[in-house]
Amino acid sequence: MPRKPKTQSESAKENKELEEFVIPTSDHALSDDDFENIQPRRSNILVRTLTPLNSVLAIILALTVYNTYRIESGYSNNNLQNTGIVQGEGQNYDYGELVKSIGKDAPFQGNPDAELIVVELGDYQCPFCKRYQDTVYPELKQRYIDSGKIKFVYLQIPFLGNESYLASNAAKCAQEQNKFWEYHEHLYANQGGENSGAFNVDKLKGFAKDIDLNTSQFNKCLDDKKYSEQIDNEKILASKYNIRETPTTIVGEMMTAGAYPPETFISQIDSRLK
Repeated sequence: MPRKPKTQSESAKENKELEEFVIPTSDHALSDDDFENIQPRRSNILVRTLTPLNSVLAIILALTVYNTYRIESGYSNNNLQNTGIVQGEGQNYDYGELVKSIGKDAPFQGNPDAELIVVELGDYQCPFCKRYQDTVYPELKQRYIDSGKIKFVYLQIPFLGNESYLASNAAKCAQEQNKFWEYHEHLYANQGGENSGAFNVDKLKGFAKDIDLNTSQFNKCLDDKKYSEQIDNEKILASKYNIRETPTTIVGEMMTAGAYPPETFISQIDSRLK
């Protein structure tokens, strides 16, 4: 039996369903006020009962990201549409140059003089970044960081709201007391819902006490938003190379977006250490 032509109301409903998967981009740098308007795309997309065509489109879209949060609203000044090369050699962007551009004040572990530098870019409220912290990072630490085979650097690109930005500042404040990594781990261990109060100012100050920081120094640093400019510079650097997802990992010149199983990154690192 031939299909009946769609009515105007059916077409309108279909278009609305498709719009759920489209998030407008921004052509300006983010201000603090912009955070409230960001609607990040989650990779655990719920594919509802749609028309056959829409279902195919939704599935294709869901498969384009793996365990990532996508910064569609972005902070790119040039509003790039190409998301770069995922799990491939940088054809459009030289990620090796990004690594060379990282400031000396970026927190790192491992051998400062190691030939191979591995960079993670994340947001403390991103659940897939927590998955990376819980599954990938311990393997990298045991195999490569503690043995001095690599230099592991963490860059912060907070985009999930005000509490992401507060948490990033708090981690930098802990860094000036040489406890970045302790605070970093404490943040992920205490991750809650997005902007639910898990990383409000009082909680962040409480975390400082938990890991025996000088709370007077830390609290002033946090209240003053002392490292806002430094964090903005890290975001700008990521934007320049069109990095739009968290977590993102750079191994040498290879960029991979997503909390893939540890074996993915072990293979990449081993191939470059030979």
